[in-house]
Amino acid sequence: LIACAALGAWGCSSQADSSTVTLNYTQPSFLTPVEHADGVGVMIVVQDDRADKSKVGDLSGDSGAAGGRSTSKGDITALVRSAVGQGLETRGFSVGTGQVALRIAITRFSTLYNPGLMGGASDTYVELNVQVVAAGGKAVFEHAYTANAEQQGFKMSSRRGAAEALDNALDQAVTSLLTDDLLLNAIVAAASAHPPRAAPSS
Repeated sequence: LIACAALGAWGCSSQADSSTVTLNYTQPSFLTPVEHADGVGVMIVVQDDRADKSKVGDLSGDSGAAGGRSTSKGDITALVRSAVGQGLETRGFSVGTGQVALRIAITRFSTLYNPGLMGGASDTYVELNVQVVAAGGKAVFEHAYTANAEQQGFKMSSRRGAAEALDNALDQAVTSLLTDDLLLNAIVAAASAHPPRAAPSS
C-alpha cells in the first residue's frame, strides 16, 4: 500500500499502470529575428519514426509496478511541428508554405521513470533528425538534435514529474535547433538561387 501511494497516478494494478500525460513546449525568451530571414517561407514536415508512436514513458523500479507505460494525450508530431514553427516565426521566417522544406524525423521521445518511495528519478531522451530541403528536393543540410534530461527529487514521485522531464528534453532539443546558425543559414541559402552543398552530419 505504501508503494502504491508513492506511485500516485501510475498505480500498482495492471489497469492503473497505463497513464496519459499532457506535454508542453516553452519557447525561450532570448530568440530574436535572423538576418535575411524576412520573406523566407519554410514548410515544416514532421514524421514519427519511433516503433511505438503512442508511448512516451516506461515505469521501472522495485515498486511492484514495473512494466507500466505512459502515453501522450496529444499528437507528438503536432507538438514538435508547433514548437519548431513558433520558434522559426520568432526568428523571422514565414511558416506554412515556402521555398524551403524542413523535414523533421522524431527518432526518440521517451522517459524511463522510477517513482521511488521518498522521491523519484527519470532518464529522458528526445532526438530529432532534421533536414533542410531546397526546391527540387535536394537536402542541403542534415543534423540530429538530441537532448538527455536526467532529473530526480520529490517532484519525480508523480507522473507529472515524468511529463516535466519530457517537456524539458523537448525544450532543449528544439532550442538547439532554433539556435543552430548552420541550420538557420542553410534555410536562408536554400531559399536563394544557389543553395550550399550538403553539410556533413554529426
